[in-house]
Amino acid sequence: MSNQNIRISLLILFILLIACPLVIRSFGSDTAIELTTEPNALHISAQIDARQVTRGLIQSRITIPCEPGELLLWYPKWIPGIHAPRGAIQNMAGLVIHDNHGRRLEWERDPSDVCRFRVMVSNDANAIEITFDYVCNQPSTNSIGVDSYGDNVHAVLSWNNVMMYPDQYTHKDIIVTPRVLLPERWHAYCSLDASDESVEQDIIHFKPVSLQTLVDTPLICGEHHISHQLNKDGKDVFLDIVGSSPSAINFPTQPLEGMGHLVTEARHLFGHEHYKHYRFLLVCSDQFPHLGLEHLTTSLNGVHARDLINGAGGATRVMAHEFVHSWCGKYRRPMGMYTVNYHDSKDTTLLWVYEGLTQYLGNVLSVRSGLRTPQDFKETIHLYVSRLRKINGRNWRSLADTATSSYLLRGGSRNWPNWIRGQDYYIEGALIWLEVDSIIRSKSNGARSLDDFCKLFFAPHPDKTVVHTYTYHDLIQSLQTVQAYNWHEHFQKRVYDTQAEFNLDILHACGWEMAITEHPDAHGSSVFYYYRNAYESIGAGFNDSGRIFRVLKDSPAYKAGLARGMRVISINNKSFSPAVLHQSLLDAKDGSSITLKVSHNQKTYDLDLNYAEGPRYLTLKPLSDQTDYLSIISTPLRAQTVTKP
Repeated sequence: MSNQNIRISLLILFILLIACPLVIRSFGSDTAIELTTEPNALHISAQIDARQVTRGLIQSRITIPCEPGELLLWYPKWIPGIHAPRGAIQNMAGLVIHDNHGRRLEWERDPSDVCRFRVMVSNDANAIEITFDYVCNQPSTNSIGVDSYGDNVHAVLSWNNVMMYPDQYTHKDIIVTPRVLLPERWHAYCSLDASDESVEQDIIHFKPVSLQTLVDTPLICGEHHISHQLNKDGKDVFLDIVGSSPSAINFPTQPLEGMGHLVTEARHLFGHEHYKHYRFLLVCSDQFPHLGLEHLTTSLNGVHARDLINGAGGATRVMAHEFVHSWCGKYRRPMGMYTVNYHDSKDTTLLWVYEGLTQYLGNVLSVRSGLRTPQDFKETIHLYVSRLRKINGRNWRSLADTATSSYLLRGGSRNWPNWIRGQDYYIEGALIWLEVDSIIRSKSNGARSLDDFCKLFFAPHPDKTVVHTYTYHDLIQSLQTVQAYNWHEHFQKRVYDTQAEFNLDILHACGWEMAITEHPDAHGSSVFYYYRNAYESIGAGFNDSGRIFRVLKDSPAYKAGLARGMRVISINNKSFSPAVLHQSLLDAKDGSSITLKVSHNQKTYDLDLNYAEGPRYLTLKPLSDQTDYLSIISTPLRAQTVTKP
């Protein structure tokens, strides 16, 4: 080729690069994946056409090598992160299968499992092509975090929605070469590596990855987008944002600095970064659900369109929790929750560790990084205790059982939720780990803490596996290494036994206690919010107009005949208001009766409330003779220059 031709070719290439904005710059480099070394690995290709996601449709085209005869195919069912067999298969439409000669093959769904399909492959065929559409924007209660969404300005792609796989292979042994087609001039963010082929506008070619890694690495895209690198040292961590408008993606400066501190604090806490890089994926929109879902090298987070404009507090709390999950839940995972495919069931009993420890550490890292104040941290503990004291279902259902039956409890119960119990392993688990932290600090005279456990338990594994599993025994052994104590007996009482009531020793261990007062610890208009919270007195909660949204079983309100959905019109002939409710409880101490006029299903009647103990509100206060571990735990690690013994 002549020099003139070379110059012309370079000029054309330069013009193309300017004219065609590439989407590949927002992807990973050296993604920490675990490609199989098995010689019999299955290599498949997947083309995902998201150009119609603006209308709520994504088309999948999967090519799978195979042998003649019966072939069993699975649609992913048990998706990591949601802890449930809820892969949203109800949104699959237009499933058609051809062999490599173009002949259409009939398929049959297994009546014993709706996610399994049987196909008879022709004798002279050696591959099949599967095509189907995925209908976006209609998740189930359990599939919200692993579903796909789209409108005319932005979208979320969860790979589990658009994949099928053959029965006889593990997710590590299926190697997928993915390609995604995007709406024109949209920008995408994902932790997968783009291949050298990705030079086409609006088409992304990814490097081959295991199905395990693919399903664990969602993608967001849209017209309005921005990316921030959060750290200057350590491994690269990014905050990638798409939103419904330019204003929706404007992340405030102070929380952005706090996110950078979050990365630093996590590195100090765990002692290492197991990923090559990490991406926070954040969607700011009123069209998509509020969500947070953990992944190994990324997290998928959704907030309302104005959340960043209003200060980003909700967004940062979600992202701190999901970031901790990269270590607690993804890198290290309970053995019962790790399977080699997406159709075998999981044992979720250790969710009080997976989610409970994450909930606690997410709060700790948030306050240490400045995303929350120490007072916010204490108020969060106050809120947790207040909620858990209302859970009278603990006398028949242990905390461990809420974890074992986790997906049955997702979304909660509208009626008698405190009697049924919900996914209490989140906040009750968090308080249990606060107590563990306090016990270690107390027994070691401040020489050790849960921070030391985190460095030990989440340490890099010698074989450098992507997922390192553990058992309950491993957990106890690591805690015992950090601090000698009867941890098994401790967890037996806190987690595995039923309880008559919430044990306040959890709070006492960190140097605080709950006290009962006649007036809530609040100021201004927030007082009236607390006035309508009458759980500690009559066992019921109201809105401002008197509508009852919760009644505790066996409480005075329950015995009076009150139930959720009723509306209290008046108390002792005075129109209901939070202030009137509060005053009537005060008057009852002096012997005054309480008569409620109640409306329910177009009927109105009077009910007598037998109660004479006055208003009761919980407040958090320090124990004068004990160490305030909440304040000590809140101290940033990056500010500590003295190494602990």
